[in-house]
Amino acid sequence: MTPSTRQTLLLALTLALALLAPPTATAKDVQFPETGFPAYAIVLPDDWTTQPADQGNLLLFSANRNAVVVVLVAKSADSLEKIAKDALAQAPAVPDGRKNPTEISGCEGFTWFGTMKNAKNLALALEMTVVRIDAEHVASASLILAPDITPADESTARLVRNGLKLLKK
Repeated sequence: MTPSTRQTLLLALTLALALLAPPTATAKDVQFPETGFPAYAIVLPDDWTTQPADQGNLLLFSANRNAVVVVLVAKSADSLEKIAKDALAQAPAVPDGRKNPTEISGCEGFTWFGTMKNAKNLALALEMTVVRIDAEHVASASLILAPDITPADESTARLVRNGLKLLKK
C-alpha cells in the first residue's frame, strides 16, 4: 500500500467514525449580572434556559425543568448565617440541620440542605450555598431538584452548579 493510499484510507476511516459518533453536547456561556463585578461566569448546556427572577436572582432551568440552579450576587455585610436563615424562611424551605463548609472560586461559605414545596405541593430537595466574596458582597447558588430527577439529569445539574465561577474586580 502506497503512502498516499494509506492516507486516503485513514482519512476515510476517520470521516466514517466521525459520522457514526454520537453528537457531543455543546454549551453556552452566561455572565450574571451581565455587566460589572462581582459576577458569575456560568457554562450552561445548550438545552438549559435562563430566566431572571423578581428578587434579582437568575434561574437556570434544565431542559425538562426537573432541576434549577438559582444564582445571586448581592451587596450585604450580614453574616452568612443570617442571609441563609432569611433566604430559607422566604423560600419557604425546611432545613434538615446539615451545613457543610464550601467555596466558590476561593470565596468561602457554607451549603445548607433542606426541602421546599413547589406550587403543586411536591417536595423538592434544596442545597443552598452562600459565600462571602468580600466585605461588601455575597453570592449564592441554590440547587433545587425534583424527586423524579434521573441520575443523568442530576449529574448535569450538579456539574452546572459546581462549575460556577465568580469573577471579581
